[in-house]
Amino acid sequence: MSGTSEGTKTKAIFETALENGKVTAFFEGERIPQSGTGPVAERASNYLNALLERVKIGKKTDLVYDLDGVTFPAVETVKNSSTLEGWAHENHDEINLFKYKVGLLQSTGDFRVGICTGRGFDFTMRVVGLFFPPNSMDFIIAEGGGVIASKPEKGEEWNPRLAKSINQESLAFLNRYRNEIIEATVTSGGILEKPPKHVRLTLNPPKGMTGEQFKGSVVDIIRKLAERSHQDRKGLEALARGVTHTPSSVEVMPYGVNKPVSLLEMSADNNRVYFGDADGDKPAMQISHVNVSPSNSEEGIKKFIEGDKGSHPFIGMLTQSPLIYGVNEALSALERMFYTRANRSRDAVPAGNDVKW
Repeated sequence: MSGTSEGTKTKAIFETALENGKVTAFFEGERIPQSGTGPVAERASNYLNALLERVKIGKKTDLVYDLDGVTFPAVETVKNSSTLEGWAHENHDEINLFKYKVGLLQSTGDFRVGICTGRGFDFTMRVVGLFFPPNSMDFIIAEGGGVIASKPEKGEEWNPRLAKSINQESLAFLNRYRNEIIEATVTSGGILEKPPKHVRLTLNPPKGMTGEQFKGSVVDIIRKLAERSHQDRKGLEALARGVTHTPSSVEVMPYGVNKPVSLLEMSADNNRVYFGDADGDKPAMQISHVNVSPSNSEEGIKKFIEGDKGSHPFIGMLTQSPLIYGVNEALSALERMFYTRANRSRDAVPAGNDVKW
């Protein structure tokens, strides 16, 4: 194919996808011009074409959503007592638009939908019922990779299970010292998130602190327990090294609770589009092909989207708006970047805010 023809094709992909200016896209640490032209757009186009070739041979593209900070704010926490149902009611128009866009992509037969969150499974199922089209969910990864579930057969219930990657010895350490960690955390002003989770221990920081700020206090609590316990010192030190945070919580988890490992188990070798906003999403983003972050995302994630030049290339997208509003902006761009096998081509995708297939 000639350079002129290839350049025109690249322009058709990215100029249309980025035309309304609500999404800024990056590839290998460089911004893709809104015009859709130039060497960065050309490289990104080649990368996208490789993903589309995989679709032609039967691979799916998995749309994988984190929850808090992506589809809605961190509700039902110490900092925000608003209920999930209340927030959904107040933003029902945008949620209905999200349902439409998800259903539109799934109707092609080329897309699957999954959730990858630090929240517990029961909470996640409430989200599924409120935010996603009926029967659209293909898999759920909850508790940061500790609990997984595949779409049940018709007439059956969801059946969550512990991820195979969890180290059972490490889980036993956490369960053995769970109450002591909770007691010490509460003494220092922290609060146990309820309902309790099956694998992870989620602790909310005192009022006025972020999860990142409180993380050091929780790590110190576990290390002090390690100093007092000769027999379990190594196991507790390993727990301390594995502590992570979200903007609104601190997570203590056994070794092997891992978003990317569980994501690979559930998503196999499909294409992955990951929607994330916080530090805990970065490992999953590092194994995804397209990464989307809304405008409210942590600065570290924004910098990762803008400037990562690691060994795993990806197309990064930052949205103009926060939360589900930004997710919908990204889905509008994704509708134009991906095509399906049913006599459709990217060059034929019409302009406008929504693609009507």
